[in-house]
Amino acid sequence: MSNLGLHAIYKLLNSHDEVVCERAFWEKERQDKTTSSLESQRPLSDFAILAFSISYELDYFNVVQILKASGIPLYAADRDE
Repeated sequence: MSNLGLHAIYKLLNSHDEVVCERAFWEKERQDKTTSSLESQRPLSDFAILAFSISYELDYFNVVQILKASGIPLYAADRDE
């Protein structure tokens, strides 16, 4: 991870026994495939919480693509939980 803030959050969250923080990165070339975490290869739809690092405005479009590729409804009202 090149972002020190993300590294600090990742380390802090994983320091708690009851929390598992995993990473995933969007690869535009693989946009037709399900995005999964690096650590366990679990699909993003398996996680209770997703957090995104948004560096600039155009990254919001990537968030939409990630949610769609993961089979996660875009609107919170359309999700089960």
